[in-house]
Amino acid sequence: MESVDYDKLKDKLTKKNQIEILKNSSARNFEYYTDLFSNSSIELEKNTVLYDSFLGKSMTDNPYAMFLEIMDRDIDSEIKHVWVLKPEISEQIKRFWSMGNVFFVTPYSFEHIEYLVKAKYIVTNVSMPYYYQKRSGQVLMNTWHGTPIKGMGKYMGGQYGQWDNVMRSFLMSDYIISPNKYTTDIIADSYDLNGIYDGKILEIGYPRIDLIKSTDKQTMIDFLSQNNIKINPDKKTLLYAPTWRGQDANRKDMTEEFKQNVNLIKESLPDGWQLLAKAHQLVYDKISKEKELADILIANSVDTSELLSVVDGLVTDYSSILFDYYITGKPVILWAYDLDEYKADRGLLLDLDKLPGILATTETVLINSLNQLDNIAIERQLTNKFVEYQNNDSSKIAVDILFGNTKNYQDRITNIKSTKINKLIYVDGLDQIDAQEKINYINSQDFNKYNVIILSRTKPTQITANALKSISSHAKQIFRVGRTAVTQNEFADFVIANQYELTPEIIDGVRQVFEREFKRIVPVEKIDIIEYLGNQDGFFLNLIGLSNSVKKFVFKSTDFLRTRENAAKTDYNIFLETVLKQYQEIKIDASPIGEIVRNEQVYKLVPIGKGDYLLINQAEENVFLTIDTSSSINILNFGKINQSNNKKTNLFLSTKDKILISKLHSVMPELSITNLIDYPVFQKYLLQTVDRVVVI
Repeated sequence: MESVDYDKLKDKLTKKNQIEILKNSSARNFEYYTDLFSNSSIELEKNTVLYDSFLGKSMTDNPYAMFLEIMDRDIDSEIKHVWVLKPEISEQIKRFWSMGNVFFVTPYSFEHIEYLVKAKYIVTNVSMPYYYQKRSGQVLMNTWHGTPIKGMGKYMGGQYGQWDNVMRSFLMSDYIISPNKYTTDIIADSYDLNGIYDGKILEIGYPRIDLIKSTDKQTMIDFLSQNNIKINPDKKTLLYAPTWRGQDANRKDMTEEFKQNVNLIKESLPDGWQLLAKAHQLVYDKISKEKELADILIANSVDTSELLSVVDGLVTDYSSILFDYYITGKPVILWAYDLDEYKADRGLLLDLDKLPGILATTETVLINSLNQLDNIAIERQLTNKFVEYQNNDSSKIAVDILFGNTKNYQDRITNIKSTKINKLIYVDGLDQIDAQEKINYINSQDFNKYNVIILSRTKPTQITANALKSISSHAKQIFRVGRTAVTQNEFADFVIANQYELTPEIIDGVRQVFEREFKRIVPVEKIDIIEYLGNQDGFFLNLIGLSNSVKKFVFKSTDFLRTRENAAKTDYNIFLETVLKQYQEIKIDASPIGEIVRNEQVYKLVPIGKGDYLLINQAEENVFLTIDTSSSINILNFGKINQSNNKKTNLFLSTKDKILISKLHSVMPELSITNLIDYPVFQKYLLQTVDRVVVI
């Protein structure tokens, strides 16, 4: 193979990356964030709080309630408040526009990215951008946005792994706010946090719910009037507030059914009642275009909890607004017209007919329920499971803890991290012939000893998704999301390391890239052991090999060896020599396909690739690796094999070459082909830092 001119190659790769950054906003943001993140001279702004509610869609929810609490405390305006918000002027923004310590940045703008790097405190109720990594000294609080009633995380339907970035964001968070023990358990399970989450879960109630009681009713009515919503003070107000339908990647257009339901409820209201409607923030943009809803549709920018302060009754469906409103004791109707369909699509965590309130699944029941609005009441003792911590002090507690005061709230802080060893297994090739062997290998792990974390690619094919679903529920599943966090100066060396070779000149710089990338993908404080159970892939081999954990390479896939000629754009043995020597242990895990008897000795024949086998003999201190056993001479001519064991060679040989690996250390009879063997023949060309080779 021709030698590579690396100087010319670097110039070519750098120019290519510069063009990509100019054309692709995602690449541009990744690069800009990573450049700032890697700049140690950028100090955290200790009095700056960055808020993000629903990915910049509104100035609402739990982050907004905490913002108001901090504003009330900060008499001297020493705190700098930065809100991530879409560039739209709303009445909500106008309330704070003139304040000198409140600022607004556009989502995913360079200004937003800069504050992600330099803000000391970040408060969000959703996931973080793919490129975000929490800096040392930053405090990230994820308030989330509701007591779950429908399937979430790994229990949602749709694209397998679509929860990937939410899980990543939770794992990065110092604190996750939970309104009750029920929600704590659901979030920890649905997003595979149990055992591996390093932060704390705060069972303190939701800050936003404080606003239902603390908001002045007349002030809110006046504010709604500024938003073109007129409320008749002589009538009671009913709010229709359904959730959205579909999956994260495929949201249903609810406009028509939303209008139909509004009309049905409006026509069925008893005398003395008026109707308002609030669309879920994910579907609001489309619904807001309907002119016939203009006089009752509440703007997305209006905080729901402040709105509930003027509401006398609620019609909802599978929305968490149900639990928030329970603290009022006022009428609640669950209009679940598509209950069976919704159960099949999203799944429900609770039986609706067992929840306080009236369940209506037909128009007849809904109309009858609306006519009984004045007679419906919700008893507090029936809702305690969901609102026991809602004592109008959740905002205070959340802000205290955000700023480091935890000593008074130890009984409300939950730690779900275990003392088990964290073992990460990277797996791919689950759509190939040896997929079941890989699954069996994962499912055979000792889950009492290890927190087993599975790392795989995001957006798997259906075949791969089905294989991942068959992995034991005891294992946690993490997915690689987004692009690699790499700067322009690092890009060329990064590509060379993945596609050519990991040369001494670039290894230190590239190591920083992969260590940073590993922490971005797997934000767990400590991974004790990593096993590579994948095919040949320069990126993932380097990602695992250059991490700070104990690394083990598992030779399990026949496809790893079968496709070895295409693994790199330079000599494959050079690629393996530079990459695989980063692993401390090589583990060959494959089942025997038969036995060969020679001189009354039995040799197990183990396939490790197309035409590549290990001959394992438990009675002698010899293990033979032969290439292409189709020739009986290669198997039976042991004399030639013994004479060839000192010749200069490497792992991948021509058809009739062999390697003798000697010094068998131990044999485990209960595993018929398990041996621990030394590696002296491999040392020169492949595994310079390997301590041992395990053959299962």
